[in-house]
Order: sequence, then structure tokens, then C-alpha cells
Amino acid sequence: MRLFKHNYLVALQVFRRPGVGPPLLFPTTADFYRKEGRTMANPKRRHSHSRTRLRRAHDSLPKPHLGLCPKCGQRSAPHQVCGYCGTYRGVQIIRMEEVTEAEKK
Repeated sequence: MRLFKHNYLVALQVFRRPGVGPPLLFPTTADFYRKEGRTMANPKRRHSHSRTRLRRAHDSLPKPHLGLCPKCGQRSAPHQVCGYCGTYRGVQIIRMEEVTEAEKK
């Protein structure tokens, strides 16, 4: 919260919010606006679907880079133990057990 000359005394007071834990040394933004009788900023107009989608065009996560395990050929994350055969850089790290048909059911 930005402090101005006209509200420095307000910020130094100890604010108590009923039912919400111990008193706060500094008020939250909502407490400041509520005390001063102001309203928080709201957009003047609604964003169109096109503008919203243009903004969200860069929010997608990239696909994970997967390499091939040299032993079994399965896809695995780089610098990780293969989840299928349990090897890392040609060394057996985890002993994997074969799953029989009876155990699958």
C-alpha cells in the first residue's frame, strides 16, 4: 500500500478486523478503501472474447521434452530414471518387477 501525507496516521494505527485473528499493524488495501469510503478500480467495459483469447495466447504450458531410453526405447524425461526399466545412463538404479496377468486384474 502506498502511503501519502494525508493518510500516514491512518497507516500507523492498529487495525482490528472482527473474527479474523490478531490485529494488523498495517491495513490491507480493502480495509483502506473501506475506511476512506472509496471504491476499488473496476474496468469500464467488458473485454471481448477475442481480446481475452489474444491475452491468453501465451499462457499455455510447453510440452515436456522427452528423450528415448537407450536400453528399452521408452520415452522418459531427461536426467531422470526410466520409469519402465529403471535404468539411468546405462546403470540399473531401480529393480523393476514383471507384472503378471493375474496381478493386472
